[in-house]
Amino acid sequence: MARKIDPAKREAILKAARMVFLRDGYDESRMSVIAAEASVAPGTLYLYFDSKEALASSIGEQIFARLIKEFAQVINGLGTPAGVDTLVEWSASIAAEERDLLKLIKMQAQKADKHAEVGPKQEFKKHLTNLLGHLMKTPGVRQYEAASLSEIVFFLLSGIFETCLYDESQDIERIKKATADVLKHALFEDSVLMAVKP
Repeated sequence: MARKIDPAKREAILKAARMVFLRDGYDESRMSVIAAEASVAPGTLYLYFDSKEALASSIGEQIFARLIKEFAQVINGLGTPAGVDTLVEWSASIAAEERDLLKLIKMQAQKADKHAEVGPKQEFKKHLTNLLGHLMKTPGVRQYEAASLSEIVFFLLSGIFETCLYDESQDIERIKKATADVLKHALFEDSVLMAVKP
């Protein structure tokens, strides 16, 4: 009879893996150390995850699931230019908060398979496309083909992520302001932008 998967134990393993990956680096991390940190036997660990790659992938999926959930809340306020500022600030804060783990996941994905991030990214873009499609029904919002707009917004937000992750020498405040200005002018009609100018 197959053993039941315990969600709490799975979460403890993921939490331990995250800690070990950050502490030891992905390449130096060992499944036996992760099992010990999670207070489970190595055999139990392998019932939940058959490899270190599977653990890293699950952590990446958790992060993307969190991003999608938080993004849905943030984008609900995108009907105004101030909502764009919130979106840009949110992107930078996520990148700063998860900097080390996102770097590890990205490096491992590049080593394992250049297309390893495609699934979560595509899911995020699909969600973004749907949300932007709804946004364009709002008066004062410019009209585009939603999937193309989604690619552009994703590219701009990715730029903030990449800058926060890999180039701390850049003036992130300047980049956030420029990104917000570009998005505001792309999304909103001039009359909307003029109405909120101080």
